[in-house]
Amino acid sequence: MIAPAEELSLEEKTDGFVTGVSVVFLMFIALFLEAFVTLLFWRWFVVSLGLKPLAYWHALGLVLFVGFIRHRADNEVPDGASPEVSERRRRLAATGKWPLRRPMRSDKQGYGASSEVLTS
Repeated sequence: MIAPAEELSLEEKTDGFVTGVSVVFLMFIALFLEAFVTLLFWRWFVVSLGLKPLAYWHALGLVLFVGFIRHRADNEVPDGASPEVSERRRRLAATGKWPLRRPMRSDKQGYGASSEVLTS
Protein backbone atom coordinates (compact mmCIF):
# COMPACT_ATOMS: atom_id res chain seq x y z
CA MET A 1 0.00 0.00 0.00
CA ILE A 2 1.25 3.45 -0.92
CA ALA A 3 1.64 5.96 1.89
CA PRO A 4 -0.37 9.19 1.41
CA ALA A 5 1.57 12.14 0.06
CA GLU A 6 2.70 14.79 2.47
CA GLU A 7 0.26 17.69 2.63
CA LEU A 8 1.55 21.12 1.67
CA SER A 9 1.06 23.90 4.14
CA LEU A 10 -1.18 26.82 3.27
CA GLU A 11 1.88 29.07 3.00
CA GLU A 12 3.53 26.75 0.42
CA LYS A 13 0.32 26.58 -1.61
CA THR A 14 -0.05 30.35 -1.51
CA ASP A 15 3.58 30.88 -2.58
CA GLY A 16 3.10 28.65 -5.60
CA PHE A 17 -0.13 30.41 -6.57
CA VAL A 18 1.39 33.88 -6.22
CA THR A 19 4.38 32.83 -8.30
CA GLY A 20 2.14 31.45 -11.04
CA VAL A 21 -0.06 34.53 -11.12
CA SER A 22 2.94 36.86 -11.21
CA VAL A 23 4.50 34.90 -14.11
CA VAL A 24 1.26 35.12 -16.11
CA PHE A 25 0.98 38.83 -15.28
CA LEU A 26 4.56 39.47 -16.44
CA MET A 27 3.88 37.54 -19.66
CA PHE A 28 0.93 39.83 -20.42
CA ILE A 29 3.00 42.91 -19.64
CA ALA A 30 5.73 41.65 -22.00
CA LEU A 31 3.15 41.00 -24.73
CA PHE A 32 1.73 44.51 -24.48
CA LEU A 33 5.22 46.03 -24.44
CA GLU A 34 6.18 43.99 -27.50
CA ALA A 35 3.10 45.33 -29.29
CA PHE A 36 4.06 48.87 -28.31
CA VAL A 37 7.61 48.42 -29.63
CA THR A 38 6.20 46.94 -32.85
CA LEU A 39 3.94 49.98 -33.17
CA LEU A 40 6.90 52.33 -32.73
CA PHE A 41 9.03 50.47 -35.28
CA TRP A 42 6.11 50.42 -37.73
CA ARG A 43 5.66 54.17 -37.41
CA TRP A 44 9.39 54.75 -37.69
CA PHE A 45 10.16 52.52 -40.68
CA VAL A 46 7.03 51.52 -42.59
CA VAL A 47 5.08 54.80 -42.52
CA SER A 48 8.05 56.55 -44.13
CA LEU A 49 7.69 54.08 -47.04
CA GLY A 50 4.15 55.33 -47.67
CA LEU A 51 1.97 52.80 -45.82
CA LYS A 52 -0.68 53.77 -43.28
CA PRO A 53 0.15 54.00 -39.57
CA LEU A 54 -0.79 51.05 -37.41
CA ALA A 55 -3.16 51.33 -34.44
CA TYR A 56 -2.05 49.78 -31.15
CA TRP A 57 -4.58 46.95 -31.29
CA HIS A 58 -3.53 46.12 -34.85
CA ALA A 59 0.10 45.99 -33.67
CA LEU A 60 -0.95 43.61 -30.88
CA GLY A 61 -2.76 41.44 -33.43
CA LEU A 62 0.30 41.48 -35.67
CA VAL A 63 2.53 40.39 -32.79
CA LEU A 64 0.15 37.56 -31.90
CA PHE A 65 -0.20 36.48 -35.54
CA VAL A 66 3.55 36.41 -36.18
CA GLY A 67 4.11 34.56 -32.91
CA PHE A 68 1.49 32.00 -33.89
CA ILE A 69 2.98 31.51 -37.36
CA ARG A 70 6.58 31.23 -36.10
CA HIS A 71 5.78 28.97 -33.16
CA ARG A 72 7.33 25.53 -33.26
CA ALA A 73 7.04 23.11 -30.41
CA ASP A 74 10.31 22.10 -28.75
CA ASN A 75 9.87 18.49 -29.77
CA GLU A 76 9.23 19.21 -33.47
CA VAL A 77 12.15 18.44 -35.74
CA PRO A 78 12.42 20.32 -39.06
CA ASP A 79 12.73 18.51 -42.38
CA GLY A 80 11.98 15.14 -40.80
CA ALA A 81 15.56 14.91 -39.51
CA SER A 82 16.43 13.08 -36.33
CA PRO A 83 16.86 15.16 -33.17
CA GLU A 84 20.61 14.48 -33.23
CA VAL A 85 20.95 15.91 -36.75
CA SER A 86 18.82 18.90 -35.82
CA GLU A 87 20.99 19.61 -32.75
CA ARG A 88 24.14 19.34 -34.88
CA ARG A 89 22.66 21.84 -37.36
CA ARG A 90 21.91 24.27 -34.52
CA ARG A 91 25.47 24.01 -33.19
CA LEU A 92 27.00 24.51 -36.64
CA ALA A 93 24.74 27.47 -37.38
CA ALA A 94 25.69 29.05 -34.03
CA THR A 95 29.39 28.79 -34.86
CA GLY A 96 28.89 30.16 -38.37
CA LYS A 97 30.11 26.99 -40.07
CA TRP A 98 26.69 25.99 -41.45
CA PRO A 99 25.53 27.78 -44.62
CA LEU A 100 22.29 29.69 -44.33
CA ARG A 101 21.26 28.56 -47.80
CA ARG A 102 21.93 25.33 -49.59
CA PRO A 103 21.76 24.95 -53.37
CA MET A 104 18.94 22.91 -54.86
CA ARG A 105 19.83 20.21 -57.33
CA SER A 106 18.51 20.65 -60.83
CA ASP A 107 17.57 17.71 -63.04
CA LYS A 108 20.41 17.94 -65.60
CA GLN A 109 23.32 19.45 -63.71
CA GLY A 110 24.76 19.25 -60.23
CA TYR A 111 23.32 22.39 -58.69
CA GLY A 112 20.78 24.90 -59.98
CA ALA A 113 20.68 28.63 -59.62
CA SER A 114 17.83 28.65 -57.13
CA SER A 115 18.28 27.91 -53.47
CA GLU A 116 16.08 27.06 -50.52
CA VAL A 117 16.32 28.48 -47.04
CA LEU A 118 17.40 26.13 -44.26
CA THR A 119 15.23 26.11 -41.18
CA SER A 120 16.76 25.09 -37.91
